[in-house]
Amino acid sequence: MRSFPALLPALLSACLMTSVALLSASLTAPAALMAAPADALATGTKDGAPPPPDPVFGKAIVIVFSQTGKTMRIAELIAAKTGADIYKIEPTVPFPPHEGEIIGLEETRRAEGIPAEIKGPKPDLTPYSFVFLGAPVWFGGIPDHVALFLKDIDFGGRRMAIFASAGSQPGDIVKKLATASKGGAVIAPGLVNKREDDWGDAAMETLVEEYLVALKKSLNDPPAAGAR
Repeated sequence: MRSFPALLPALLSACLMTSVALLSASLTAPAALMAAPADALATGTKDGAPPPPDPVFGKAIVIVFSQTGKTMRIAELIAAKTGADIYKIEPTVPFPPHEGEIIGLEETRRAEGIPAEIKGPKPDLTPYSFVFLGAPVWFGGIPDHVALFLKDIDFGGRRMAIFASAGSQPGDIVKKLATASKGGAVIAPGLVNKREDDWGDAAMETLVEEYLVALKKSLNDPPAAGAR
């Protein structure tokens, strides 16, 4: 049997050869096997970068309150197509997952005179030149959580656009949200998608694209003669 000192050079040589082989494999590994950037994994985009701001809207923010996720779908499509940031108006206590449960809880809260509560802080609007505001129709009007959010915020003359989701009776939700948006220069048209409308992916893409095209037309068209 060979002694340990006699085996030592052979062991060192084997370790060195293994290290060289591993290093060579890592340098020649296909790109698909290399670790993806953390930002790309988190955002799902190719390089992790958000889309650039739309040249017509400028730097925009989408402020949205969503009960079951339908209004949020519209918000996310708007953000994806305009490069806007998203700010979520959220209740202090998260809603349960089912619409019926949410309605029941809200009816009870209202009947008992318990005020709505939302998480803070509110967004800093300083960087933004355009605001999209979206909410579902609740009990024929503005959700209490949205009314609470709008109570103490001034949009400082920023241009705004309104979108909403609704049951079969949207009422005048666009007008109500516009009126409640202090200091906002709201432009037409508003967007309302009702429960019976098509919520499929292709239909939603088309809906939001047409909405944005109409808004850009309103922004680019000069005011009519005599308009104030």
